[in-house]
Amino acid sequence: MGKLHKYSEEQFKKYLLQQGYEHDYLAWIDEGEVLSMRKREGKKHQYHIRLHSDKEIRAHYEHAPEAMPIHHLVCTVKLRPKYFKQLLKEFL
Repeated sequence: MGKLHKYSEEQFKKYLLQQGYEHDYLAWIDEGEVLSMRKREGKKHQYHIRLHSDKEIRAHYEHAPEAMPIHHLVCTVKLRPKYFKQLLKEFL
């Protein structure tokens, strides 16, 4: 997706909270990950954003694990670059 610049991790988190994101308590923790947040879309899907210690932002759209656990693990995620670029444009 890109790198976080001009803003701190705390400012980025505050912005995502304002946009309806929450801490993703069900997600695996990637190596170097410092922040994992999600926003549910309906009952079955979610937008997922991760921030890593090197300021890299990774984002994707996927099945929500509590709604569809098997699909969450085995189905391909969708990148939705247009959505994430619009959402994160000030932070990239």
